Amino acid sequence: MKTSFDDKDIRILRALRTDSRKSLASIAVDIGMPHTTLMDRMQKIKRIRPRFTTLIDFERLGFSYRCIFMLRVMQRIQAEKIAMMPNINTVSFIDDEKHIMAEAVFRNILEVEEFREMLDQFHDIRHFYILEELKRESFMSGV
Repeated sequence: MKTSFDDKDIRILRALRTDSRKSLASIAVDIGMPHTTLMDRMQKIKRIRPRFTTLIDFERLGFSYRCIFMLRVMQRIQAEKIAMMPNINTVSFIDDEKHIMAEAVFRNILEVEEFREMLDQFHDIRHFYILEELKRESFMSGV
């Protein structure tokens, strides 16, 4: 079931996406909304926010290689198994439920190649190195 959002809700979401560490009182002041109104609207917003998370600079952690793998799976359970593999950050179905895109992070090229070998059981495998990220997780953030 879709939840409808108005301009005030969007302003709250944008403020949270920009800096989720800010206090709700500070956000209320920034967007010109009474704190009680903000608290009421947060109840609705919580229904669409499955979890709080942190964006990580993987390179600073020593994971200098990021790759996108695109491949065909025969059954959904195969995609779920890939999602549980080490190094996997994100897995998405694309086009249909037969093709997936998986983002993975690695410390070195040897790890990339070993991971690629684990995927040999699948079909139509392509992989791409992410050279530079131009934009990440910024939709509705005001950034």
